[in-house]
Amino acid sequence: MSEQTSYVVYFLPQKIQKRRYEVMIASAKKKGLNLVSSFSDRVTHLVTDLDKWENIEKALQEKNTNRDVTVLKSEWLSRCLKEGKFSDPINSEVLQIRPVALESQDSGKKEAIVKEYACMRKTPLKSKNPDIVSALETLSENAFFHDDEARRLAFQKAAGVIKSLNFKIKNINQVKGLHDVGKHSLEVIKDIIEEGSSIEVENIINDPWFHQMKAFQSIYGVGPSKAKKWIAQNVFTIDDLIERTDLHSSFDHRMELGISFYKDLNTQVTKQHALAIKNLIQQHLEEILPGCILVLAGGFRRGKASGHDADILLTHPIEGKEIGLLPKLLNLLSDSGLVLHGTMETGHNNPQTIMKDKGKPLASNVDHFDKWIGIMKIDKNLKDLDSSDNENDLIQLEQNSLTETSIETKKGRLSKKRSFVQTLDNNEDFARDTKKKLASNSKMSFEQLLALSSKDKQWVARRVDIIVVPVSQFFYALVGWTGNKWFNRSLRLYSQRVLGLKLTSHGLFDLNRGTSLPANSEHQVFDNLKLEYIEPTDRNC
Repeated sequence: MSEQTSYVVYFLPQKIQKRRYEVMIASAKKKGLNLVSSFSDRVTHLVTDLDKWENIEKALQEKNTNRDVTVLKSEWLSRCLKEGKFSDPINSEVLQIRPVALESQDSGKKEAIVKEYACMRKTPLKSKNPDIVSALETLSENAFFHDDEARRLAFQKAAGVIKSLNFKIKNINQVKGLHDVGKHSLEVIKDIIEEGSSIEVENIINDPWFHQMKAFQSIYGVGPSKAKKWIAQNVFTIDDLIERTDLHSSFDHRMELGISFYKDLNTQVTKQHALAIKNLIQQHLEEILPGCILVLAGGFRRGKASGHDADILLTHPIEGKEIGLLPKLLNLLSDSGLVLHGTMETGHNNPQTIMKDKGKPLASNVDHFDKWIGIMKIDKNLKDLDSSDNENDLIQLEQNSLTETSIETKKGRLSKKRSFVQTLDNNEDFARDTKKKLASNSKMSFEQLLALSSKDKQWVARRVDIIVVPVSQFFYALVGWTGNKWFNRSLRLYSQRVLGLKLTSHGLFDLNRGTSLPANSEHQVFDNLKLEYIEPTDRNC
């Protein structure tokens, strides 16, 4: 077995069986590993079965331990002994749990704290390393197109870490050892730093298939599976889809709309225009139920200046007033000629339904709110709102004393408020009638939709999602619908793995005890999670 001369290894005995420890130490020394009997600044690699940095420092009986040391799981040593040679650790054998000291070419030492979970990091919209982030996200997207979820996630997580860094990377040593930045990602980063680009990424960008996939993926109602089928059938552009009449029978109505109104639906909507759409909906709501609170969520709330759709969260300060509201709103919007297409989902915001989510995957973002996912016809002359008051109602809602919560801890059980489970027959009948009415509005053929989209109209098609939330669940829903997707995924994984709780857009639950923690603000959501509050504009991982 060859010696790893550059390694100076200290094997921490805590939390490992004494006999196993002694055997591994003896075998490693016999095979030539440079093992030392005490920890010092000479140590380059620390082997341990402990999983928290503070516990390691406690075991070493010192604070501010050498942060340049690489912390390895004992699995690394076991593998090396089994293989008969000491080799560099693979990513899963490195314990990414502590701050890492980073070298900066122009300012000596520069320290970055990269915490294990993305929900613990501040990740602004604009990165200090946009070329690297773009490359990693391209690799992630390409992996998604090839149905490789593991690689997609690995590159996306690496991109999230790089986004969170508050300095320009000038040397590969600055990112070695960072949590979630694996070997492949490091190779790409090194190429960009030293060569200005990555050949692997350039090959993807120059591949026509990749751009065809991106174009088809951007069609409303189309996923990667359908996009790949079209390309395999020698369909490469939107015009091809229109001309290939033999394929039209395979289009569902959403695809027909997405192809017909491709230009409208893929034109970036400014935040000011999205606020105007929110204001238009609020004006209609005032005719039905005054006092409703609407917040423009999604990417706009995270600081984006433009996007492809408007996610609008809707509630009322009085719990229960929101029940049956969505069908009435959609009925009015339809009568006003503002609805082109959409799907209305009737939610079940009661404890029994939420408890059924226990078996859902940890990263699942399922919720049970009343919601409408659709396309509105927006007047071309609708005036943009140069306004920053999107959060004004939200601030007022936070300041209100929410004495009634629909999900709360009470005697170890989820309380079942009357307003939370109330179901009115007339609301259900009205919802069914509205669904039928909206469905009848969606019976235009593909040819009719194409003709309509090419006409000179006074309106443009815009994607809008309306989500109706009970006020007691509003701030959890606001966190969920603000995003981004990867920040939310991290929040849910952290909640499960660290706290042993289930986080959804409905609340934070202990599913074993049947209890939950209410929140009257976003800050309280983070307090309940025992996390430092992260501003919406820093949730762009």
